[in-house]
Amino acid sequence: MTRAKGCEERQVRTIDRMAGAQYALITRHQLVQSGVSVHTVKRWLVEGRLQLVHPTVYRMVGAPVSWEQRMLAAVLAAGRGVVASHRAAARLWGLVDDDGVEITVPENRWVRLAGVRVHRSRDMAPRWVSRRGPIPVTNPLRVMAR
Repeated sequence: MTRAKGCEERQVRTIDRMAGAQYALITRHQLVQSGVSVHTVKRWLVEGRLQLVHPTVYRMVGAPVSWEQRMLAAVLAAGRGVVASHRAAARLWGLVDDDGVEITVPENRWVRLAGVRVHRSRDMAPRWVSRRGPIPVTNPLRVMAR
């Protein structure tokens, strides 16, 4: 085994661990932080090892697609400080059975993602945010207040 091949195999194991904790999703930033070059990411896309879900967010090919995966992909694509919200948050808390993907972003950010309803808020203080698995989500009190 060549040194380069061994390095790539270690990168793949690291990426598999990260993606495994994120419904088989990985961001471009996470790939680069793991030592994967932009050239390698492009090659993996061409080879069918990765599938582009949103700009900067990839799905590991072969993993099942789920609503939770679509939800987390939207949050990851929109960036820091973004949460699942509104009906999507209500679904995550088991309050409704809705398959819409809704996120809330900070009020100074403009985000457009295919198939995602985006809201802006000036008050997304930590007290309003919780987690359901890997997905940051507005907490039940905020969901009920809306």
